[in-house]
Amino acid sequence: MLSLARLSGVRLQISHLKVIGRENQHLLPSMLGLIEDARTEGIDVHFDQYPYEYGSTSLFSLLPPPYLRLERSDLQGHLKSKCERDSIKRMMEEGDGWDSLAALCGWDAIRILSLDSNPRYIGKTLTEIASERGQGPYDAFFDLLAEEEGAALMTDITQSQDTIKRILSHSLMCFGTDALYAGTMSHPRSFQAAIHLLVRYGKQQQVLPLEQLIAKMTWAGASRLGLSDRGLVRKGYKADLVLLDWQTLSDNSTQANPDAKSTGIAMVMVNGEIAYQDGQFTDSRTGTALLF
Repeated sequence: MLSLARLSGVRLQISHLKVIGRENQHLLPSMLGLIEDARTEGIDVHFDQYPYEYGSTSLFSLLPPPYLRLERSDLQGHLKSKCERDSIKRMMEEGDGWDSLAALCGWDAIRILSLDSNPRYIGKTLTEIASERGQGPYDAFFDLLAEEEGAALMTDITQSQDTIKRILSHSLMCFGTDALYAGTMSHPRSFQAAIHLLVRYGKQQQVLPLEQLIAKMTWAGASRLGLSDRGLVRKGYKADLVLLDWQTLSDNSTQANPDAKSTGIAMVMVNGEIAYQDGQFTDSRTGTALLF
């Protein structure tokens, strides 16, 4: 990405900057160094981060790239073949020419969020599922995908808390998150990422002062995207405001209960109208798509 930005002259925003894999956490200084060197060259590069050590994606994404190009029916045919399974396993273990997420994270770090054909396994790791089925993790994984007709979502522990804190503290970092809305469960980042950032890394661990954390999730993002009338409390700006009680503010979400409502939020205002107050959503519909 840095090479493309260098050659093209475009601005570069690296989304969800992280270091994936238990054995790779030591690479963080080198990664940040590459970004800082690019800035010194004059490349306009920033990055964003969501504040969790685990991510979320499709269980199918653990497969090698050639298999991701197949239609679902063709893929499931391959997954039922012992010869193909052996080949896929070798590719996943060796990771030649691609990053094998299963090898980087480990089966014990991969937890099921959504599995239409086998819902009894939701909330369990691949290690736990394999043990229940009396199989090795690869065969359990292949069987689940061969039987699955839905999205098959998972979470995966990708990085350490120390890595999160060091990225969060960097001057080029701004807050950002995303969501996968499918199945019966989701990642807590879909609902509580902003409050999680404030509570865990501001209130509890005090990685950065509250005002810096708020700046990273408001003005930093707005200015980066060229939204000239948002991100600050200033005359003429859109009134996107949150009224919270710092003493009682709490993130109540967990992997098992990702959409648990936070406490300590008194009011939310969107474009100058109250959208949430006293624990209830209002009838306000003032949210709008932002063009940048």
